[in-house]
Amino acid sequence: MPRLAIPYKLKATIASRLKTLMKRDDVTQDRLADDLNITKQDVNKYRNAVHTPQLETLIAIADYFNVSVDFLLGRSRSQQPIQKLPAPDDRKTFIGNLIDKLLERDDVTQYRLAKNLNITETAINKIRKSVNTPSLPMLILLAGYFKVSTDYLLGRTDDEKGTGVKEKSEPTNPAQDENTTEEAG
Repeated sequence: MPRLAIPYKLKATIASRLKTLMKRDDVTQDRLADDLNITKQDVNKYRNAVHTPQLETLIAIADYFNVSVDFLLGRSRSQQPIQKLPAPDDRKTFIGNLIDKLLERDDVTQYRLAKNLNITETAINKIRKSVNTPSLPMLILLAGYFKVSTDYLLGRTDDEKGTGVKEKSEPTNPAQDENTTEEAG
């Protein structure tokens, strides 16, 4: 599946939100790294917008601070916790099935979705068939297109809008951002 690059603006938003939450809860880099079983260097890179957490790490950070993934991504201003569901046994399958339901709900074909998001139909098909879990930029594109929260797409809540997700979340292709840097890592 083609990898969409992470725009610097998204990295900066995640970094800012992470710093805010760490300050709010008086959590050090060492403690967060230990509690999430990641390196202190990773935490430092996330806090300084050098790297973006992988999807599962981003979910772990949201769980740790009891906020939505949408808050971390800047898609919601609310720090209120979501009504969290148990994690799906197989996130790839869950997301693929949900994309199928959303395509049907909106009466959109896979071809039309790919064309509207300026991505390949193969990339959408691999998500639908549970071959790939969507990358973070792809997840944001899909959430924006279907006007649902990323937490909903991830199976973290059954509330399509999540907590305070912007109503007019226009899908944009992160790969086309002029300040785009590297992929999630």
